[in-house]
Amino acid sequence: MKSNATTIYDNMNTTHTPENISLTTQGIRGGETKSQKAGFVLIELRQDQDRITVDDFEGRGETYKQREMLKIEIIQNGDVLFSGSKYELFEILKHSAIDKATQP
Repeated sequence: MKSNATTIYDNMNTTHTPENISLTTQGIRGGETKSQKAGFVLIELRQDQDRITVDDFEGRGETYKQREMLKIEIIQNGDVLFSGSKYELFEILKHSAIDKATQP
């Protein structure tokens, strides 16, 4: 079964370049989606203490540059539950899915 986000993604008529974060949003009442490229994304999950950030750049001033691997942070009640790359997150999720599948 596809999630709503997957359905929206499948229905988008847009091309994504792998070298940038691509953010696609849809209004509260639905309608057309809007896409844009971003270097940093902050998603607040109905309160500012629960959020997900995706950061594609590091440093300041002269040292400001694109990261080799973008950084994802998942924060709950102000505590960082995860901080790492998308591949590290994928591995955690895969192991979690396997653990759930093998439980009686």
